[in-house]
Amino acid sequence: MMETGNLKKNIYIGIWIFILVIFRTSVCVYWDIKGVSPDILFVFVICFAVLEKSFSYCVAVPVVCGFIMDTLAGRTMFLSVLLFSLSALITYAAGEHFFKEKIAFAMPCVFVFTFISEFLLMLLSMGTGADMVREIKSVILPAALYNTAMTAVIYPMCKFTLCKKVRRELIKKVRKRY
Repeated sequence: MMETGNLKKNIYIGIWIFILVIFRTSVCVYWDIKGVSPDILFVFVICFAVLEKSFSYCVAVPVVCGFIMDTLAGRTMFLSVLLFSLSALITYAAGEHFFKEKIAFAMPCVFVFTFISEFLLMLLSMGTGADMVREIKSVILPAALYNTAMTAVIYPMCKFTLCKKVRRELIKKVRKRY
């Protein structure tokens, strides 16, 4: 039988994914800058991997988010699943040795893995050629920067909603004031 804590966590994660999918499909398309819009599901997956202590969650959440993105974006099935999962697992593994649970670790991870993922998607879609440099400058680099900027918004919200320790400390501070 599932613990109450895990049930709450699963519900919070489900709500996060639902809201991000709705936001991604309805609002983010209007936030494009020169044709590049943020991939907030990818940002969420990396932020989640930085904050999460459980390996099983770091495997399951990217798979679910990647599957949703593959379905919505019309990409080759399981391509986003693969990119999201590898990025999250590498982030999780590196976080265990470095700065786990720090935004200073999440931001470079989002930048690097967005760049790598977008570069791989470019290679699969257009191959190599003279347009690669233009594509890197006009799409990949702006996407990586945009996702990194979105990390500054999504990470603190993830930390507040998904980390029990942070919520408990905030509740204690509020109770002390009143």
